[in-house]
Amino acid sequence: MQLAGVMDGTNDTNGAGSPLESRLRKLYPMVDPLTQLPTQWNAKDKFLYIGLSDDNLTVQHTGHSEDHMGAASVRADHPIPPACGLYYFEVKIISKGRDGYFGIGLSAETVSLNRLPAFKDLPPYLYPTVGLQAPGEVLAANFGQEPFQYDIEDAMLGLRSKTHETSRLRKLYPMVDPLSQLPTQWNAKDKFLYIGLSDDNLTVQYKGHGKDHMDAASVRADHPIPPACGWDKLSYGYHGDDGHSFCSSGTGKAYGPVFTTGDVIGCGVNLVDKTCFYTKNGINLGTAFKDLPPYLYPTVGLQTPGEVLAANFGQEPFQYDIEDAMLGLRAKTHETVRKWPIDNDRGQWNAMLQKMVLMYLMHHGYVQSAEAFARATGQPFKEEIASVKNRQRIQQLVMNGQIGHAIELTGKLYPALLDLKPDLMFMLKVRQFVEMIAGCDHDADFVINNDPGPSTSCYPKPTTSTGKSSKQKSKPDVPLVPDNDVEMMDCSSSSGGSSSSCSSSNSHCNGISNGETHIMTPELEALNKTLAFGRELKSLSMRMRAEFGHNAANKRMLEDACSLLAYSDPKRSPLKYMLERNEREPVGRALNSAIMERLNLPPNPSLEVSVCHANQLLKTMATVGLGACAFASLPDILKD
Repeated sequence: MQLAGVMDGTNDTNGAGSPLESRLRKLYPMVDPLTQLPTQWNAKDKFLYIGLSDDNLTVQHTGHSEDHMGAASVRADHPIPPACGLYYFEVKIISKGRDGYFGIGLSAETVSLNRLPAFKDLPPYLYPTVGLQAPGEVLAANFGQEPFQYDIEDAMLGLRSKTHETSRLRKLYPMVDPLSQLPTQWNAKDKFLYIGLSDDNLTVQYKGHGKDHMDAASVRADHPIPPACGWDKLSYGYHGDDGHSFCSSGTGKAYGPVFTTGDVIGCGVNLVDKTCFYTKNGINLGTAFKDLPPYLYPTVGLQTPGEVLAANFGQEPFQYDIEDAMLGLRAKTHETVRKWPIDNDRGQWNAMLQKMVLMYLMHHGYVQSAEAFARATGQPFKEEIASVKNRQRIQQLVMNGQIGHAIELTGKLYPALLDLKPDLMFMLKVRQFVEMIAGCDHDADFVINNDPGPSTSCYPKPTTSTGKSSKQKSKPDVPLVPDNDVEMMDCSSSSGGSSSSCSSSNSHCNGISNGETHIMTPELEALNKTLAFGRELKSLSMRMRAEFGHNAANKRMLEDACSLLAYSDPKRSPLKYMLERNEREPVGRALNSAIMERLNLPPNPSLEVSVCHANQLLKTMATVGLGACAFASLPDILKD
């Protein structure tokens, strides 16, 4: 989707405009449209015993193991963005399989997937162990004495804290207490008699007779593995076989009921207070974990053959009313904002706010409202009413699509203003070009730097090749036919040497007579003016580039406008949005701000600047992982 994660899915129903997009937009409005959201299981981030359906939502255990060695997990396609505020997904148990050893929860990207989330079946303090059985068997251990062939440091990336210790083991396991012993060699006192050790207790050799399995022998390391080595750190799970919750360790605690075939288990992450809760069949089971880090992935794990579950990341309505829970968090956040302590001098705050409101009204030309507000609050005007009305007239011309008239009036009221701001002038001219393509502004001369003349209609009156019309003369430099390099009608070259001729057998083509007098239709004359204006605009762009250097924004602006010419009906093209009224607003704002600067007034009203700052702060909150931003919508707070 935009909520771009949906677009990455293989299921077409996840695309833009889909029910999933609409549902996620409603649930997580503060998530940036370019930020990825979890929408399916990741086929590239799973253990080999995991099988996925075509839509990557249904998970099946495909292994054959009879014990915990068959455990396998899969992560979602994207982590949970903090800007969600409160994230939620559900999993339906399709089949409990043989034993129903499900784990549903969260994990960091670095957590191993050859186990359930917060894998429980490995107890702590296990010893590294090897076994040998036949004569001639020899192996050598490396507990960190030498660099490992496997890049264990890369595997543990994200789990290590910064350390300056030189010891390889301390670097690998910085969270282990310095007084705790790590395995460093085989224990000469903890081996079977058929085991022989080298002097450094690293090389193991079998010294028995190896007639059968009764001759097998093993040796343990000198110390157990401390839990602080932490393979399961940043892994959180709720297990179906015993109802226990497991938080970054193999030791669980009683949390909720067991679950089996037909149950729907939900997992919610509160990114405001950094907690996690679960639901069973729509009933909230309470907080399971606290102090969660950001950017965890939804994760599920299965262990025995036949286990199947299906995920719902928003593809369907949830059993649990997550929206009601969000309303509660939103109300709590708004209350926090309202009760936030401010300076005791409320009179100073009120005076400042009144000044900001008056500046806003005057900036946008709301003359009558500004006068009434100034009288009610006893504030002086910093700009003459006549000047406000002049800016208001210019704004109305821009919003009506009469850009040529707006340029002319600006030149009369504020001489040389546009000459000093070539980028603004270029923006106005490009918008005028768009309006001409839309059929709303044909008042421009072909020399783009000249002031446009007045006109009362979108199209000039029909003219003849003699330059006469029923009421007025046409401009002498208006071409009567389009240039040959732009195909405007169905014409083909004639064998008689004529440059073009109408393919129709009719004596008229697009309103142009084949007789001695050629009648120019308003539509065709408007088209000629538009093309000529576009060529002059291109020339202006090249002159500006030669004088001021490359401007990517100006180049893109002109390219977008010229792209409209590729369509016979721009109003029905993919670029039709460029013709909409709201596309005039940025042009009007830029021109108005330039005039305010000319008058030595702030180019933007302080009220708008404050709102922009507040919105940017919300984006910054999302970036640094403060989930409260999801419930601090500025428009909603201002409505309260």
